[in-house]
Amino acid sequence: HESKIILDLWIFIGVLCAVGGLALGFADLFESLAMPLIGLLIGIGAFVSGQVIRFRPKTIGGIIGATIGLLSFTLQCDLWTWQMLTLSLASVVALVIPGFLYKKSIRNGV
Repeated sequence: HESKIILDLWIFIGVLCAVGGLALGFADLFESLAMPLIGLLIGIGAFVSGQVIRFRPKTIGGIIGATIGLLSFTLQCDLWTWQMLTLSLASVVALVIPGFLYKKSIRNGV
């Protein structure tokens, strides 16, 4: 049951990123808004996933990832470079680090 909820959530986020990317592309806003939007959605998805599986590091990673996504909307300098870096940071904080911690907790039987 939990895996179905998480699967549906990430499918929805993927579709939302695709549709949002197309809409931003047609509105000539892709370069300035796409990366922060994706970072924000990754953070929200990680937060909800953490809540569903009741794994606190994933929830906290999602909050931090969403915050990084929100903050990257404010970047005014070399957009592509810095927004790509903030998207990478949000992904690592919200997905990669909690994933390693979850794998470790499963191995330890916690």
